[in-house]
Amino acid sequence: MTKAEAVLENLARDFRFDKETLLKESLKSFLEKKLVEVQAEIFKLGGKYGVKSSKEIDRKYEEGGLEEKDTWEDFFRLDHLEYRRDRIAKMLKELN
Repeated sequence: MTKAEAVLENLARDFRFDKETLLKESLKSFLEKKLVEVQAEIFKLGGKYGVKSSKEIDRKYEEGGLEEKDTWEDFFRLDHLEYRRDRIAKMLKELN
C-alpha cells in the first residue's frame, strides 16, 4: 500500500468519508488547480503575441504579421498547453 493509499484509508475510516467520494473530490481539486495553471500560462503566452490561441499565431504567420524565426518555440508551447487544457477539461467532465 502506498502512502497516499494509507492516508486515503485513514481519512475514510477516521472521518467516515466514502473512499470513492474522497478520491473523486481530491482528483477534481487537483485537476482544477492544474487547469488554472495551464490557463494562466496560455493567457501569458497569448498576451505576448496579442492572440488567444495557437491557431491565431498560425494565422499571423500566414498573413506575415509574425516571423516564425523567433516565435516557433512559443507557438509549440502554446499548442501543447492547449492540448493539456483540453485533456484536463475532459478528465474533469468525466469525473462529474
